[in-house]
Amino acid sequence: MADTVFKVDAWAGRLILNPRGGGQRSADLLVHAVPPFFFADLGVTGSARVGAAVLPARAQLDRAARRLRDVLHPV
Repeated sequence: MADTVFKVDAWAGRLILNPRGGGQRSADLLVHAVPPFFFADLGVTGSARVGAAVLPARAQLDRAARRLRDVLHPV
């Protein structure tokens, strides 16, 4: 639903998540929202083959988890 309605991969509250990085497709659509939305680029770009599946590489997942933690729970 997030992709179809708002052109985003995922969101949590007012936070729009972009797992793969790159341009944010929903920025123009959501720019005037009040209260505003915030965007986080998790930068998951690498992948590894696990059997028949192609999944994000472990280092990429760890980096994304740290980035998400920093965004959701800033110190």
